[in-house]
Amino acid sequence: MYLRSVEGKILFEGRFASIKEGVQIAVEKGCDLTGVDLRKTNLSGAFLDKAHMPKACFWGANLKDANMSEGHFCGADFRTANLLGTCLAESDLEDSDFSGAYFSRTIVTDGNLQNCRFSCPSIFTVDLTTVGDLMGAVYSHMGEIDCDLSHAPLIIQGLQKPLVFMDDSVLVGGEIKKIKFREAIAQNILTQISAQKLFL
Repeated sequence: MYLRSVEGKILFEGRFASIKEGVQIAVEKGCDLTGVDLRKTNLSGAFLDKAHMPKACFWGANLKDANMSEGHFCGADFRTANLLGTCLAESDLEDSDFSGAYFSRTIVTDGNLQNCRFSCPSIFTVDLTTVGDLMGAVYSHMGEIDCDLSHAPLIIQGLQKPLVFMDDSVLVGGEIKKIKFREAIAQNILTQISAQKLFL
């Protein structure tokens, strides 16, 4: 059985019962799986720690509970993938496309998410304050309105409509509003400090 790139190049071959098993063996051996085609593959619970898979295609793949920590996935295609319980801690995911990907209990601690693209609101269930780098990341609302997600958003729950404050936008329930919230908050804090005349 073979593991091929999106272009059809053979990246790894051997005897294994499933693609999942083959991928795990290849990763364990430290193989270069650049551009590997894993579209719609069931990789649930797979152990892919320290995988070298830049530009891999995980489009529609089931990555539930997969361990993908400390991996190299720059430029990977995660569109519509299931990332329920997936561990991406300390992985390099720069320039990856997560459009339509489902997040829940996904771990991204110390991960590099620079210039990544997201479109499913489930990304806001992830603790983005633990991410190593979000610079240039974008949340594309309804796939039409791009919002700057270069910093972890401020999320307020418990209201009739949850509020998600991003760098240049506010998501109110399912509606997006372009407001530079962070600038307003910073100015308000500075004003209050000045008014109270705090001294160190």
